[in-house]
Amino acid sequence: MITVTPRTRQRLLEVHPNLDPDRFDVVTNGYPDLEADPAKSGRDPEKFTVTYIGTFQGGVQAREASVFTPAILMEALNRLPADRTSMRIVGSVSSQQRKNIEKLDRNGIVEFVGLVDREVALAETAATDIAVILADDDDWWIGRKAFEYLRHAHTILAVVPPGDTTDLLSIHQRVDVVAPDDLARLVPVLEDRYSQWERGDWERSPVPTGIQTDQSCVAGIAQVLERALGTSHM
Repeated sequence: MITVTPRTRQRLLEVHPNLDPDRFDVVTNGYPDLEADPAKSGRDPEKFTVTYIGTFQGGVQAREASVFTPAILMEALNRLPADRTSMRIVGSVSSQQRKNIEKLDRNGIVEFVGLVDREVALAETAATDIAVILADDDDWWIGRKAFEYLRHAHTILAVVPPGDTTDLLSIHQRVDVVAPDDLARLVPVLEDRYSQWERGDWERSPVPTGIQTDQSCVAGIAQVLERALGTSHM
């Protein structure tokens, strides 16, 4: 069995204690072998920009009380200067979800970018001041977006519970983690990041070590399979 993180491996062995630990391998996800060109983003470089990239899953009713929507950021973002702040939402948004967000957008700072191809999505990630990742469940997996953010994002705001994603993102030098049950912390976090941006104290962090490209992930899986196949013929 191939798992994405050591913690996932540990959890599976706890749930299934009769499984052989030697038959579990860890191969992380990766990021696409593409260079991001921030110039292909539509963001305004004169504005402090917060960007959410992704599609909302689930029904409207299920998500209205969930943190899995950029609407949770609006109260904090509305406290920042409207003429210098932008919230970009990249991906598919239903008409009802759009209304829910617009209802909270008192300063008119939200831009709905819509669906874009992978190259433009990576450009948006690289160009934004803060890339947002949202998860309201204790996740046993790490989404591909987390690895793209580690490779390309300047700063990451993660509204996630303790778990694999939190552990992974903590290797980035500029990451703020807010628990879904402590959303009040979004206000000081975003105000501090805005002040930092306004002062010009905003150098890009280096890419963390230990994350993989798609190519290296495929190579890792191939090694596991080759070993397994070799063992089966002995």
